[in-house]
Amino acid sequence: MPAPQSQYRRGDRLVVTIVDVAEKNRCVAKTDEGAVLFVEGMVAIGDVVDVEVRKRKRSYYEATVVEVITPAATRTQPACAHFGICGGCKWQHVGYPEQLRLKQKLVTDALERIGHFPQPPVEPVLPSERVYGYRNKVDLDFSNERFLLAEELNLTDAELPKPRDFALGFHRSGFFRKVIDIDQCHIASEVMNEALDCTRGFFQNRGTSVYSTVDHTGFLRNLVLRTAEATQQFMVYLVTSSRDEALMGSYREALLDSLGDRLTTLVNGVTER
Repeated sequence: MPAPQSQYRRGDRLVVTIVDVAEKNRCVAKTDEGAVLFVEGMVAIGDVVDVEVRKRKRSYYEATVVEVITPAATRTQPACAHFGICGGCKWQHVGYPEQLRLKQKLVTDALERIGHFPQPPVEPVLPSERVYGYRNKVDLDFSNERFLLAEELNLTDAELPKPRDFALGFHRSGFFRKVIDIDQCHIASEVMNEALDCTRGFFQNRGTSVYSTVDHTGFLRNLVLRTAEATQQFMVYLVTSSRDEALMGSYREALLDSLGDRLTTLVNGVTER
C-alpha cells in the first residue's frame, strides 16, 4: 500500500463509508482523499459511520466506530441482547446470506493476497440449516468481576440488577478478568441454556465463592457444556479449585430436577493452578 495521502492524528473524527471486509473482524473504509482506514466495531459494508482515528500506520490508519450514522441495507437486528459487548459472536448484525458471502470473500482474499493463487476456485459456502442453536460445545467462565454496562457504572450495589461480584458467561474482547453475565446464548442449544441458568442460580443462591485471578482464592472457575449430536447425550463439566462432594451432590440433584434424563454426565474437574 502507498503511504496515507492525508495526515490524521489520534482522536480525529471522520465520517466514512464502509467499503470492504478485512481479517480480524475489521472492515475497510476510504476517505475522499484516498486514505485507507481499517475500522474495528460491529459494522457492515455500506454503513456510513462516524469513526475515531486510533493509530497511524505506514500505509493506513486504524480507527474505531463511534456511531453508525446510516445503516447498510444488509443489516439485521441481532437476536442476542449481549451482542456488541460479548467477545463471542461477531456477525449477528448482518443478515445470514450476507454473512456467507463475506466469509467466502475472506477465504478468496486470503488465497489471492497471501497464497498468491490467481482467481482461486472457491466453492460457495454451504448454508447451515440452523442459524442459531447449532453449537455442540460452549466454554464459560466464572468471575468475581462482572463486566458492567455503561448505564450500570454509577449505580450502587443495591441499584444494580445483578451482583457485581458474580458472573457466569463470556469475556469481552480485551477484558481478561471481567466476564459478561450471559442470560441466554442464542448459538447454544436449549438444554445448554437451561443448564447455564440452573448452574448460575444454584451457586449464586448459596453464595458460593468465585475464583479470583488476582489473589487466587475462590471455588468456581469454569463451566463447559457439551452435546453429542448423534446420541443427544449431554455433559456438564464444572471446574473448581477444590473438592466439595456434598456441594457437588446437591448440584447434581439440581441439574436433574431441571434437565431430567437429558443430563447424561456430570464431571467435576479440580485444578489449583
